[in-house]
Amino acid sequence: MARLVLAQRFASFTLIGVLLGIVGLFAELRGDSCGDGTQALAAMLIVERAAELTNYARQNESVVSMLAAIEMLGRVSFAEGGHGQKVSRRHGALELEQSEGIAGPITDMRLLAAEAKEWASDDIALTRLIDETLQRALDSQPGGLGGVNGPVCTKDEVLGSHTDIWCIEFVGGELARISVVGNGQTDLDLLVKDESGNSIDAHFDQEGRCYAEWTPKHNQTFKIWIVNNGVKSNKYLLLTN
Repeated sequence: MARLVLAQRFASFTLIGVLLGIVGLFAELRGDSCGDGTQALAAMLIVERAAELTNYARQNESVVSMLAAIEMLGRVSFAEGGHGQKVSRRHGALELEQSEGIAGPITDMRLLAAEAKEWASDDIALTRLIDETLQRALDSQPGGLGGVNGPVCTKDEVLGSHTDIWCIEFVGGELARISVVGNGQTDLDLLVKDESGNSIDAHFDQEGRCYAEWTPKHNQTFKIWIVNNGVKSNKYLLLTN
């Protein structure tokens, strides 16, 4: 029992540091004056951080980091797999290589908890803490930040030396945000183009995490280019508000 209490306190203090800013944002954005668009954007930012925490947890087999990611996902509502179909084009001359089984960021809290249990091994206290954290997150998610118009998340994989192109419609006059969180295997770049082929925004990041923000003048379908600069495939999470 004493060991369980110590494990819970250690994890709790760590989670407090990660979640403190979120709690303040959560309280502010749940007010009556907050529109669905603002809540969706805030929820999207939280999912982004959770995806990055998931990558860190896997790299270090950190149970506490994975629990923090689960806690964060439990505080938001979002839809999965709603971005339609993509087109994949080859842009390099190098031969393709597999990603060696490196997992990409995911939003399934049950699967994340299962991974954390593998790292906990036979530690009964940590295993119980994982179960309690998962259940708490599952119980709180239905009313989470984001509402019915919360962010949309799609899991996919871009092959080495390839570009994935998504066509996504955004509403005119409202802030549009797109982010991509890869598995860290290769460098990913993000480009946004309008219906006329004009470049709207771009983000080049050496760590496989990139985002773009802009305000469309009117309702329009934009082409989202996710460029894999490496020869190995990269499993990524695509998010839009």
